[in-house]
Amino acid sequence: MNMKNDKERFEKVYFNLPEAEKKLAIVIINEKQITWDEAYIEIKKDTELGKSIIEKLIKHDII
Repeated sequence: MNMKNDKERFEKVYFNLPEAEKKLAIVIINEKQITWDEAYIEIKKDTELGKSIIEKLIKHDII
């Protein structure tokens, strides 16, 4: 998995979403719903949670 390409894939989808859509949950990790906005912050900061989010989004063909 190439994290840089994965982040670019995420950003391409994220930046094309309507603002209201960015407030919706897209994945659940550790029993917590993660919104597009929260995912963006975690992915931008290169956190472990951000990496888990990207993995789930790819696994479920969301990005």
